[in-house]
Amino acid sequence: MVVRTIDAATLAAAQAGLPTLPDFDPKTQLICERAVFAELRSNLENALHKLSLREEEVARLRQRNAQLEADYAEERRFHDITLKEKIALQMKIAATTPKQRGRGPKG
Repeated sequence: MVVRTIDAATLAAAQAGLPTLPDFDPKTQLICERAVFAELRSNLENALHKLSLREEEVARLRQRNAQLEADYAEERRFHDITLKEKIALQMKIAATTPKQRGRGPKG
């Protein structure tokens, strides 16, 4: 299929039946106004621009996510070390504290 773009005046003349389009075959060709394609082009350019902005945003978010994951891993390591130190100190305190011998009830 062949698409011919024409101005509004030429389109009006073609619709009126005036022979303004030489070699026009309605079986294989389509007549459209230029404004239709200009609007379509504008819409597509806007969509591509928005897509480009979204791709930049996704890249930024991925970088931020990687940074947050690294921060989380560091916090997790710190927590694990602190927990191990706490357990070691509790065990040391338990080992150094004299155990009370069981006394029977007074009575």
